Order: sequence, then C-alpha cells, then structure tokens
Amino acid sequence: MNYSPKGMYVWDAWHMPGPDKKLHTYHLQRARSADFAKTEDLFGHAATSDLINWEERPACLGPDPANADDNIQPWTGCALWHEGRGYLYYTMRGSCSSGMKQHIGLALAENPDSWTRYSCNPVITPDPAMYATAERPVKGIVDCRDMIIVKDPEGEGWYGFFATRQPAKTLLESSVIACARSTDLIHWKQLPPAFATNRYACVEVPDVFQLNGRWYMTCLT
Repeated sequence: MNYSPKGMYVWDAWHMPGPDKKLHTYHLQRARSADFAKTEDLFGHAATSDLINWEERPACLGPDPANADDNIQPWTGCALWHEGRGYLYYTMRGSCSSGMKQHIGLALAENPDSWTRYSCNPVITPDPAMYATAERPVKGIVDCRDMIIVKDPEGEGWYGFFATRQPAKTLLESSVIACARSTDLIHWKQLPPAFATNRYACVEVPDVFQLNGRWYMTCLT
C-alpha cells in the first residue's frame, strides 16, 4: 500500500467503496513524534481512485471525552456505504475499565469525511447467554472487537463477525469469533460462535469473504 500518513505510524487498515467512486481507507495510527500526538488517537483516513495514488484526508473519529466507556483510542472495525449512508463500526474502549471491557460502537456519515457516533452505542455487547462477561472466564476483561460485516448471500440483511470469548476452563477454549445478524445495520441479534478453537489463547481481526462459491474466514492468532 503506497501510503503513509504524515508524521504517523499506521496499522490495522480497513476499506470502504464510497459514493464518490473512490476507495476510502480508515486506519489506526500512532505519532512518530510529539509534534503529531494531538491526532494520534483518531482514525486516519485516505482515499484513492486507482489503489496506487493515495490522498491523505483529515483524521476522523477519535475518543469521546463525554463517555467513560469510549474515551480511549478506538480500535479496529470496518466501514460500509449503503443506500446513501456510511456505517463505521469500531471497538469502544474506555477509562472506566482501563480499556479492558470492550464493546462494538457505530458511527454514521452523510459523507466519508465526517462521522458522528450513533446515539445509542454500543450496538454490540457480548450476550451473556453465549459469551463471556467480566466474570467469565477472565475477571475484569471483556473482549469484543474487530467487527467485520458481509451481506447475507441468501436474503435481506447482514452478518457480522467479531472477536470475543465464551465461558471456558482455559483461555485456549475460550477465544472465539462470534456471529451476529442484522436487517438494518444498527440492531444486531447475536448468534452462536462462527469459529471456536482449542489451540490459541486469542483469535482476532477476522475477515470473511466468498471465493469461487465457497466462504472463507481468516483471522490472527
């Protein structure tokens, strides 16, 4: 990717085809020097028409100082433009738990440069009927991050996948990629895990895509 934001390290990028026929990329960033520290906690933003030449746009969504569940640098998510509106899902982190209790938040946009938090965030907190709470399995920690969404191939609606945990005796048995479904991209019904493992203490940053008639999921371990 032939792009680096001025004065910033960059990682965890996700992409959105926009209404302007450009591909918009949002990413995490960290300042290379104190001169750029004021914007390091915001999502970086760039756009391209050819996947080679990138235009750096102003940084967008950052911490919400008015919400103790959302006032630390937001983490990875995904973005979608649908029927004239942008939907940006991100990982909420807050000072009330030192960033240890995560939720999935949503921001909305009328153009790809300006995002506003959904007033009823979070849109996803792990369902205790299926997934771990702060007491199970790791006291004080709730993993809930890295949302990715795909269109339901068999009907109206969308599927979402995110990293979380299920109650288990060991970390190796607890880490899962959860599944959820929505018909409006705002309200999500959580489903049983799409992927569970007994080999890794953590699975995260899923990607889900279809290729030659078959569905694939990749994730970090």
